[in-house]
Amino acid sequence: MIAIFNRQDKTDEGSKGVSSLQTLELLVKLAQLSLTSVIDNNVLPARREGYEIEMRKLGLAESRVISFGTPPISMKQGGEAIVRLLEQWPKVEAAICVSDLPAFGAVMECQRRNWKVPEQIAIAGFGDFEISGTCYPTITTFGVHCYDIGNKAGGLLLRAIEGERYGRVLATETIVTDYNVVQHESI
Repeated sequence: MIAIFNRQDKTDEGSKGVSSLQTLELLVKLAQLSLTSVIDNNVLPARREGYEIEMRKLGLAESRVISFGTPPISMKQGGEAIVRLLEQWPKVEAAICVSDLPAFGAVMECQRRNWKVPEQIAIAGFGDFEISGTCYPTITTFGVHCYDIGNKAGGLLLRAIEGERYGRVLATETIVTDYNVVQHESI
């Protein structure tokens, strides 16, 4: 259900997928948590490794990760995953969802069970979908700039087509786009 998006960063150990340390630090600061939980949907091993590295850097060595469902994770699965998470680790204080849709499902399941969000468990989503700002409580989310991603991907595709047309190989390129934390009531 949950993952933190990442990019490839060069380290002394070579190239690894590293979750954004700033993102994790911000979440911990926002929620004032001593423990963060991530439920993922079988994310790439490099992304999972990056998450684990950043959790240790924050002094949160015992991360709690649940693999749940197959992408795309639904609202229903978000509700099922938050139950499994809290059954397995009752003292967990936060969950970061791979998208706002399973985050919404998690929040709704918490309401059905009278679990207070964010007092008992903080929940964050990803994507800044409309639902995150219209439900109750509103869901803190990571907003990505979809137009910018599409624009840059389209430009890359056009350059690749142009290169193919003239027999040129397009060099490997890393494109990094910005994101922002949209703080709402769930943290």
